[in-house]
Amino acid sequence: MSVESLLPLTPLSFQILVAVADRPRHGYGIIKEIEEATDGPMKSSTGTLYLAIERLEQEGLLEETPSDDARRRYYQLTSLGRAVAVAEVERRGRDFSAADNLQATPVVIINNALADRYFPGADPLGKRIAFDETPDATSEWRTIVGIVGNVRRETVALQEKPSFYAPVFQDTTGQVHLLVRTEHDPNAIVAAVRDRVRALDPSLPLFDVTTLETVVSTSVARERFLLVLLSIAAVVALVLASIGIFGVVLYSTTRRVREIGIRVALGARSASVSALILRSGLEPVLMGNALGAVAAFLLARAMSSLLFGVQPFDLPTFASVIALVLVVAALACALPAHWAIRVDPTSALRAD
Repeated sequence: MSVESLLPLTPLSFQILVAVADRPRHGYGIIKEIEEATDGPMKSSTGTLYLAIERLEQEGLLEETPSDDARRRYYQLTSLGRAVAVAEVERRGRDFSAADNLQATPVVIINNALADRYFPGADPLGKRIAFDETPDATSEWRTIVGIVGNVRRETVALQEKPSFYAPVFQDTTGQVHLLVRTEHDPNAIVAAVRDRVRALDPSLPLFDVTTLETVVSTSVARERFLLVLLSIAAVVALVLASIGIFGVVLYSTTRRVREIGIRVALGARSASVSALILRSGLEPVLMGNALGAVAAFLLARAMSSLLFGVQPFDLPTFASVIALVLVVAALACALPAHWAIRVDPTSALRAD
């Protein structure tokens, strides 16, 4: 079977081949890799994925590979599959070149989000699009020559919208963003970049010079500020809760002085008395933790807009917060428990 006879690949088949291009992956790993590569828009059910994998196996593009994990089936590219993937990449389009000028046919490169929305299940390469509100014969029609991945241009917290890129020599917006990569301090090369731009064209202004780190930091400033406020509120709430637990447990312990004195007089050990006080203080905390965990799980989706690269239902985070609350509560109960084991039974019985 020749490479040409297997082209074009469907979007899902192409993404599956790309997902296993660097190393073998199992089914769920392929799904996650596709979601990350396409920034979310291309999602596939397990049944659809395995049907596509089975078809790729039958065509000789994928093969199972031995694994130590007997519960999962891992897949890797065959030599034919790699050749087809490379051919598909070449077929999916090209980059801009110096030939894309005002005399050439207007061209455009679109991102995955635009391709998925306006060309679902179809190959957009070679098709023409216009960006007027009501395109007609007088509109500037551009030929799609490439498809690229999605990027987060406005803020890292928002999914990328359908976007397109036009060659600088065919785009008349009059504003160009120049990106410079350096291994040294970015601020140290600003003067050199200005001199280089001035040498090319003294009339070109260079403004809003900043680093990508600053751009990213600025884009999440609002979310960072809100999370700092929430963190401060959480710390204050934890401190107030620990003070409250300490006060309640201490008051409860002072009311049980006679009981503690009798227990000690009857031979109760210090460890059992301390455990009694700790248990009385930690039982309500455990109930509150359980209710709080349920409420946090239900409200986690509302926090998703403030998170980037972090799942709202992160079990290690839930577990660590619960553990922190228990540790703080145990410390708040420790002082009353320590006081309880020092109660003199004779004085306690006489005082009543």
